[in-house]
Amino acid sequence: MRSSHFVLTLGRSGSNTLVDMLNQNPALLNFGEVLGSWTRLRKVQRRLRLLKINDADYLDWILGSRSFLSAANAFRTLGKIKDRRWSEIKSLRKIESVGVKDFSVNLGGELSQFLLTRPRIKVIGLLRQNVIDRMVSNETLEATGLVKVRNYESPLNRQKVYIPPESVLRKLERIDAENIELAGMLDVLPQERVFRVYYDRLFASAARAEEIVREIYTFLGVGDCRPRVRMRKILELDPLLAVLNAEEVRGIIAESRFGQQLGR
Repeated sequence: MRSSHFVLTLGRSGSNTLVDMLNQNPALLNFGEVLGSWTRLRKVQRRLRLLKINDADYLDWILGSRSFLSAANAFRTLGKIKDRRWSEIKSLRKIESVGVKDFSVNLGGELSQFLLTRPRIKVIGLLRQNVIDRMVSNETLEATGLVKVRNYESPLNRQKVYIPPESVLRKLERIDAENIELAGMLDVLPQERVFRVYYDRLFASAARAEEIVREIYTFLGVGDCRPRVRMRKILELDPLLAVLNAEEVRGIIAESRFGQQLGR
């Protein structure tokens, strides 16, 4: 029987890179986000009116249905053939763990107990603790629509964003509350089922990212391989360099409880 895993995170936390590196292992297949209304699987589910009773059944179907896995992998294979990414095609018989990744903010309501009540699911918690970084990354996404960038693509358009000064602390407080909620979700789970990944460590270097992901392979109980970092960070080391009114924003943050996170 195949095992299951769940990458639990928040937006702009490097989860696309992490999932890409997980999927480089032939024994792993992670479908990425599935709860958002914009995702392909969610659109198919709603169009065909599949499992419309509750989202718990929907997630159980994705993580546990053999027929779904077979159909989804076949569809994925067609996409890889079309893009000529032959090395990314997966053999169904070699897949040992099936997973998704989604945001903790989507696991409220009827899904609040989902991970706690399914002991077979191993959870990879990806945390980006610096709220300033996440705020600027959120603003950059809204301004540019740029979600991810592969190493081999053209250079980034370094478009700067303007952050209204009156909104800075409100945005930081919201992000901080999200981080606390995510950490709380991980804390209540049996810790042998949890592997925490911290953004700063994951992106410290390509070698460090490879080391961490190989540790996750061990945690998930699959064979080893050498993954590569195939995406790159959108922001500079100092995220405020991407802000038009950087000095104004920096001054507001410096006088707040978040000031200690400046320059990390």
